[in-house]
Amino acid sequence: MADAEAAELNELASLLNTGGKSIRGDRRQQQEVFRKSDAPNRSRILAMPVAEAVKTLEEFVGTARVVEAVCGRWSALVPRARQAATDAGALPAIVAGMKAHLNVGMVQEACCLALANICSGTDEEGLKRKQIAADAGALPLIVRAMIENLSVSGVQYGGAAALGNITAMATAAAADSSGLARKASAVEAGAIGAIVAGMRAHPSSSEVQEKGAFAIGNLARSVGKAGLEADSALKDAFEQGLIRKRLVADEGGLGVLVAAMKEHPSHAGVLEWGARALSIVSYEMPSLREAALAAGARPQWLCGMGELMEGLKVHATPTKSGRAAFTGFTGRPTGMHGVSPTIAPQGTMPQSSRPVAVR
Repeated sequence: MADAEAAELNELASLLNTGGKSIRGDRRQQQEVFRKSDAPNRSRILAMPVAEAVKTLEEFVGTARVVEAVCGRWSALVPRARQAATDAGALPAIVAGMKAHLNVGMVQEACCLALANICSGTDEEGLKRKQIAADAGALPLIVRAMIENLSVSGVQYGGAAALGNITAMATAAAADSSGLARKASAVEAGAIGAIVAGMRAHPSSSEVQEKGAFAIGNLARSVGKAGLEADSALKDAFEQGLIRKRLVADEGGLGVLVAAMKEHPSHAGVLEWGARALSIVSYEMPSLREAALAAGARPQWLCGMGELMEGLKVHATPTKSGRAAFTGFTGRPTGMHGVSPTIAPQGTMPQSSRPVAVR
């Protein structure tokens, strides 16, 4: 009898413990739901100081609307604010947001544009920001976002801009081993194929064509021939540059660049960055020069198209409501007008400082 009572008491205790765990589990789930519903709205996010915005992104990284809103505000930072965002930890937080919402196009677009903005600039701080983004794992995530969101023009536009800015090198290309390594990482992740695919998928979008051409030019850019015989590392970098140029051609990049320039004959950005990309890819590569001409390129395009651009007025690219935009050019892309494109200084795509619209 005593044994039976003891067994019954043990069973009751077990049921009570199980029920308690279930109740505690339900409470945790309810708290998680409440936590998500308690996330700040867009207006509040836009008013936050940068450090608070980073903390909010980290805390609510699983909430898509928060990631999209925080990264949206960072897609239009003025130059002096980019370093402040970086110092607060914005770049790793953006990458974490991309990882958490791989299949959400709006999030990927906002994250790519934020990376493009913060990583612009080729001064010392700008180069460090690019490396922080690369070290955080941004490059393969950008490529993946472009591949999985091929139909979303904003992801293609933002992704190409981000790839172009993160892989931009210092003025003295031969001395920027980190920049060359970033190019290699992007290419290994499939960046060139992703950019070409995006340009093919959105031929009428001047934004996609402009930023795609910009990114192809930066990825293809390498060191010049000077000093190769005396420096094995420099020689290897030069040879890797030739491989990237051939890869652009193998992926169909030459034809896509030519098609973009023909499709947008009066758009200064498409023409200038397209000519720059063609001149870089074909520089000291006779076979690629012939391939570009066979694809329909005009001879002057392979030289930077300087004489044709003289008559074009630099203008701002029209923007879409609610999207941070890259504005018109303040000068010609580097690597043009007789300057060797493989060793010329390389700027990054300028961006608008217009605040992101509240949606």
